[in-house]
Amino acid sequence: MERIIKASSNPEDVVLDPFSGSFTTSAVAVRLGRVGIGIDMNEEYYEMGLRRTGITMTRNGKSLEKVKTRKTNAKSKYVRGE
Repeated sequence: MERIIKASSNPEDVVLDPFSGSFTTSAVAVRLGRVGIGIDMNEEYYEMGLRRTGITMTRNGKSLEKVKTRKTNAKSKYVRGE
């Protein structure tokens, strides 16, 4: 996304993503000095967008911080002692 945004816009331009999903485009646009506008109907994704673009870390008293969880119980071969 970074190459596309750099090639098709200038700093301080507006980048519109009407189907934002996880707001990757808006997050990259903000990081590159553009104004990112993202639209999504899913409230969970909207909150993710608020966090990823740095707009806010709370919404309606709810913390938007990313909760890191392990996706597996498998341990690294270095931890297993092999």
